[in-house]
Amino acid sequence: MSFPLPFYPTHDYHSSGRVFGAHRPNHRKHAGCDLLAPPGTAIMAVRKGVVLRSPYKFYQAKSGDWTMALEVRHEAGFVVRYTEVSHVADGIRTGVSVQEGQVIAFVGAAKMLHFELYKGTLHGPLTDRSSAGFQRRGDLQDPTDFLDSLRTEMYSPAPAANR
Repeated sequence: MSFPLPFYPTHDYHSSGRVFGAHRPNHRKHAGCDLLAPPGTAIMAVRKGVVLRSPYKFYQAKSGDWTMALEVRHEAGFVVRYTEVSHVADGIRTGVSVQEGQVIAFVGAAKMLHFELYKGTLHGPLTDRSSAGFQRRGDLQDPTDFLDSLRTEMYSPAPAANR
């Protein structure tokens, strides 16, 4: 699998407001991990999959500007919502197949990729404002270990050649 950015962020997603479950206003919890990156940074599919929904308005900043999101069901059945993007890559739209490592979107003005992970066992909208806490669908899961495993793969040395 591929890490969703072309580099590992220098600001840790294991701490502060970037961490999964961090407290937000109105008794809400942070539903993903924030991977800090400069605007325009390529966002890549972590695995082969199909775009479920793209692009759509996700969050309106105080400036009035909107960030966008897209949802991809990956081949193992899990769903990732890639958010805080400025725009999607050419050809990325609902129903399109994507390959692992393919550029699917670009980091927006929020200077991060907000990465949400779902088991893919439920159906319907990922946001559920009536749900206490995370305000997300019930199959939301903490993406921290998943992202850590991608990082490990990203920096693993190549296997030695048989001699």
